[in-house]
Amino acid sequence: MEAILNELDVLFLADFLKAKRITHPLVLISLCKTEEEVVNCLANPFSEGVKIGTVEFKSTEPADITGALFKAVWKRCSENPPPTAAPIASTANVAAAAETKNKVPRKLPAGIWQQQIQKYNEILLGGANRSFPDQMIYGAEVTLARIWHEESANECFTPISLGEIIVARAFTSTGTANPDAVKLSKIERTMFDIESGSLIKPPAPDLDPSQLWQVFDGLQAMRWAYTWAKPNSETAIIKWHDFMVKVFRERSGHVEAVKNYYNEASLRMCYLRMNKRSLEDAIDEVTSDAFFLQETINSAASKRAEKFGKASPMKTGLKKKNIKEHRSEKAAEPKGKGKGTKTKVCHFFNTAKGCVKADCAWTHQCSKCSKPGHTKAQCKKP
Repeated sequence: MEAILNELDVLFLADFLKAKRITHPLVLISLCKTEEEVVNCLANPFSEGVKIGTVEFKSTEPADITGALFKAVWKRCSENPPPTAAPIASTANVAAAAETKNKVPRKLPAGIWQQQIQKYNEILLGGANRSFPDQMIYGAEVTLARIWHEESANECFTPISLGEIIVARAFTSTGTANPDAVKLSKIERTMFDIESGSLIKPPAPDLDPSQLWQVFDGLQAMRWAYTWAKPNSETAIIKWHDFMVKVFRERSGHVEAVKNYYNEASLRMCYLRMNKRSLEDAIDEVTSDAFFLQETINSAASKRAEKFGKASPMKTGLKKKNIKEHRSEKAAEPKGKGKGTKTKVCHFFNTAKGCVKADCAWTHQCSKCSKPGHTKAQCKKP
């Protein structure tokens, strides 16, 4: 269409036609069958001034000139074949096109939701029709719009976190209303979006699932989101979902460490896909790398142990055989204020090696007769 407009030197009509979604000669000749329809549907509104969305369009030319220009465009589109000359694009147009491609939308394009569900339902299972479980992801439009944009436009892939869909979708996995989504819908606070230049609701806070059932809900939501976007890759997506469920079940005592592996593995798959690898290849590579799995989980478990002070006995400077002795001494301490005045006797003072601490906080006295100056082994008390 731009080639025709450029040929007729009427590029100023391009924005108006794009706003009317007339981007191809076939669209124009399908919409307007005669020159009279072209004038009534396009030329007259453009001459008088029309508002499409938030943008107002009005011709600077007289009405008869505007009508003649639209008729010329319509006649040129009706010719067979249409011109194939490349349009002359300015630097500003190229930059705007690049910005549009890289900008991540917050809403799905019209008709895409049903289109993808229909694609899924058209894939027969044993000769029978299927029904997409839309309640698993319905309501998480921001996430779905991002996934669709990545798959169809910029190919700058980002992972799906375990909590981002289950906190925003309208229903839970059991089909009841999602209380988290209800709370979010009642938030009246807004924020200014620099890209769109308008006030919007803030994005839903990401949920960090701590229980296994929440993790499995997140994995299931991830599976159906990817299946909705790429129904032809369903086999590979199920493989990734089942693999992660198995990893979580086998290491149910290390949920945080396995969540870290999920995040790292998802990032790795996105990196592979940005390097022109298919989703199937990326999933195969990640799920077959046992070393990456074990190394990532062990690393996360070690960091968590250090963070919460769960260091090994050797790291505390105590020998294993003395751990029990120290615990028994600690248990002998009086508990609470005024709950006893029992003297704290140094256990190591009464051993064969003796106490080697210069500033020992325990009393060096016999543990048998409670007198200072000698050990239990030297005590003469019968």
